[in-house]
Amino acid sequence: MLQTLKKDVYLLLHKKIFLIMLIILTLLFSYISLRDITDVYTKGYSYQHHFIIGSDYLKISFKNGLFNLIPLLVVFPFADTWLSERNMTDVVFTRVNKKNFFTSKYLICFLSGFLLLFIPLLISFLSEILMLDLHTNQMTMFTYIAAENNFKELESTFTFYQLYATHPYIYILVFFAIVSTYGGLCAMLAFSISLICKQKVLTYIAVFFLSFIPNILFSFLNDPYGKWYFQALISPYNTNAKLSVWVYFVFLLMFLLIDFVLFKIYARRDPFE
Repeated sequence: MLQTLKKDVYLLLHKKIFLIMLIILTLLFSYISLRDITDVYTKGYSYQHHFIIGSDYLKISFKNGLFNLIPLLVVFPFADTWLSERNMTDVVFTRVNKKNFFTSKYLICFLSGFLLLFIPLLISFLSEILMLDLHTNQMTMFTYIAAENNFKELESTFTFYQLYATHPYIYILVFFAIVSTYGGLCAMLAFSISLICKQKVLTYIAVFFLSFIPNILFSFLNDPYGKWYFQALISPYNTNAKLSVWVYFVFLLMFLLIDFVLFKIYARRDPFE
């Protein structure tokens, strides 16, 4: 198992597309977060200013666009590995235990999607801490959306508002992890689709289009259920959603169940021995 994981980690870290996308996203996230850093009227603490929680038009538009594109972005680094390896003549699959092989693939798929988002998000946030919080910064303690001393307004604005009010830095990191976990789950789902679909193009775009199905279904429901689609769940700013941790666990189990079903379909059609 360990040797298989090492091989897949090596493949991931030596994939040019992964490294290129990592650099581009890091630069892009940092630029969007820091672009208005010199504007005295929009300065605040780093946890108020990062694009994932900022409320100016550009940051909201960028965040919404990014959240919609996550199922497409995370596919390229590793999720198509099976389609490439199955046609390679220099890979001795018979010497690899079936369970270890696919467990490794799923783990590295998740890791690739997670790291592709978490590292750029973390670096962009650290750059804001360096620019704002490590200097004398007596700017307003109000966010653009809700007064931080108004718990009723915070409750109707932010998911897990208690954590935001008491530990805002941890709050931002938690949502970085939620966004990145969503990316990892999408990468795993794309890998599962690649097991039963031999077309690379479909593997790349399938999860992207499937991610819009919950948007359509939940749009017919009243609040708070109407706000329980993927792009809203991973956003800190989710007005009147009234979310609990259990909602996230349910969606996590849903992803894993779909992966399990797709893998079973593959195992019945094309068993790997």
